Amino acid sequence: MSTNAGHPRPLHIRRSQGVVEPILFRKGASGPALGIFPGYPFLSEECPLAPGDAILAFTDGVTEITAPNGELFGEERLREAVRQRVDLPIEDILDQILGEMRAFSATTTFEDDVCLVGVEELWATEEVTY
Repeated sequence: MSTNAGHPRPLHIRRSQGVVEPILFRKGASGPALGIFPGYPFLSEECPLAPGDAILAFTDGVTEITAPNGELFGEERLREAVRQRVDLPIEDILDQILGEMRAFSATTTFEDDVCLVGVEELWATEEVTY
């Protein structure tokens, strides 16, 4: 189950197909950032995971990392970086993506919040829903 509370849509890593795609939310499910509106009723979404699938959630600070020439890291670059590593364990994907972000920005510190959270389905022998 997922609620993004104002952050970009998490990525669904479909390892068996080599596909990385944003999780689609129904209208209104993304909601505003946490804490802006007291008592705001956040909606949740379910995303079926096949054995080996993973989810990568991230803050907008990841896609807004800027290169020295002003170019943004962007969601497409992030998806492609994950797709190139689709067969790796999620912790290796996170480590390597962080290294790629640092190389892209030519710095070890970022101007905005940068958070990557990965979850992978390791033990299921059939499709499950979180």
